[in-house]
Amino acid sequence: MEDKYKVCGWAFSIYGTILLSLSIILYSVFLEHSFLNEMTLNYVIFAAIFIVGLITLLCGIYIFKGNPKVHKIALPISVLALLNVPFGTVVGALYLWLRYKNA
Repeated sequence: MEDKYKVCGWAFSIYGTILLSLSIILYSVFLEHSFLNEMTLNYVIFAAIFIVGLITLLCGIYIFKGNPKVHKIALPISVLALLNVPFGTVVGALYLWLRYKNA
């Protein structure tokens, strides 16, 4: 594994874990006791957050393993993470900065 992506591996892993935890907590707490339980769009939104969190966590794990093919998936995930303002912006900007620093 390249040492310059070690921080990105940690960032992707932590951010993916936060997204997974957040989607599970929001789904179990807010949708079970709400009138929003009948709207199927909410299930799609929480499923999308869960899938993005799982892919982000797996990207972090594969960055640790040193798999060079993970960068094809990590690049769009980091661009997508830029939309999540406080934490995702840091994770996405860090990966993009390290990826294109010597370009």
